[in-house]
Amino acid sequence: MELGGRTPTRRQLLSAIAAVGGTAALYQAMTSLGHAAETQFTGPPNLAGARKGASVIVLGAGLAGLLAAHELTKAGYKVQILEYQDRAGGRNWSLRGGDTYTELGGATQKVGYAPGNYFNPGPWRIPHHHKTLLHYCKAFGVALEPFIQFNHNTWIHSSESFGGKPVRFKAAAADFEGNVAELQDAMHRAVLLSPDGYIGPEAIVLADGSRLAPPAPTVGKPVIASLVGQTVEEVERQLILQTLERCQGNRTSASQILGISVRTMRNKLKAFVEAGIAVVPAT
Repeated sequence: MELGGRTPTRRQLLSAIAAVGGTAALYQAMTSLGHAAETQFTGPPNLAGARKGASVIVLGAGLAGLLAAHELTKAGYKVQILEYQDRAGGRNWSLRGGDTYTELGGATQKVGYAPGNYFNPGPWRIPHHHKTLLHYCKAFGVALEPFIQFNHNTWIHSSESFGGKPVRFKAAAADFEGNVAELQDAMHRAVLLSPDGYIGPEAIVLADGSRLAPPAPTVGKPVIASLVGQTVEEVERQLILQTLERCQGNRTSASQILGISVRTMRNKLKAFVEAGIAVVPAT
């Protein structure tokens, strides 16, 4: 933030805080400065003592300007509002079917919403602690609607997805999260089983146990020969411990690779420890 030795403005300071620390740091800074704290509004201002014939000019017909003009008029002032735009409300406004809006570049948008539908290009909601605004909404009889930020039961529809049929968001979300979890498990398993760090299609094992490609042929005789002379119990113990070591102590991953339950894995490891056999610590 190059300011040439000048003291930064409040906006420049907050912008720098947001760029470095993100929205959480920005909100905390604004709260400390008194800009994001809960309002201390207890009621409209008690204005009185207007001189006869006194007049006031209010610049801007946003919410602040309109409410200032309202209270000043109640106090006996003659008020005139000057507004640059062709509408009141400032950045608070709504677009409905039949409205038109001309952008700064000259392009004109015509709103084709169905009756009852609308869009708020400015603020979308009124937080519960904005007591001043809520007070005046009640005083002027402004109808308010609940703002539903998240709805698990809403419909999702795309002609190119789900066979062209609408589905509930909760169903699509469950499928998505489940598919991502299966993908994570498959890739985790492939990384653990890859002997040389290269993951080929034969290393991808799907949730149903099938593979994307047949495993590469291996020469089995030397491996089998190394097992001759050992008991099944000894071979099983070596397989469990080496798989667990390959999984860096992750009991769940090792159990999935071996095709046994986590409970069985824990019981086996408990028996190993009781027999004085070293076991990789859990991660």
